[in-house]
Amino acid sequence: MINVPTYVANRIVGVTLQNAQGTNLIPFVGLAAGSVITEVDSIIVSSDDTVERIVEFYYTDNLTNFFMISTRVPPGAGYNTAPGTPAKSILEAAAFRFSFSSGSLKTKATTPVTAGKTITVVAHTKEYQGLTTA
Repeated sequence: MINVPTYVANRIVGVTLQNAQGTNLIPFVGLAAGSVITEVDSIIVSSDDTVERIVEFYYTDNLTNFFMISTRVPPGAGYNTAPGTPAKSILEAAAFRFSFSSGSLKTKATTPVTAGKTITVVAHTKEYQGLTTA
């Protein structure tokens, strides 16, 4: 017999990186209230910045930030200002999913975003609550 979490819902969460945040880590995916496991299916990054930025992703166990992956985000990725430049898909490109039962995911740009511009990071997650015996 094993304990199996019960699927509850899909969730879309996101954060906008702006110039004022500099290169600070910003939390963007944590456990939903009552959840025992969050599974991140995909992370999409878009930017209306006029220069390429590198965006990094970290998992934190609330004590230490562990580097996971970084990606180069081209100018205008996912915006109409740069036709033919799609938003960056992070986890799908890496062909894996990430699940956690404590802590959270954080992100940051390695250099400050241009003033008045933004980088948008969106995660698609599945939430699981409670444990049932199977």
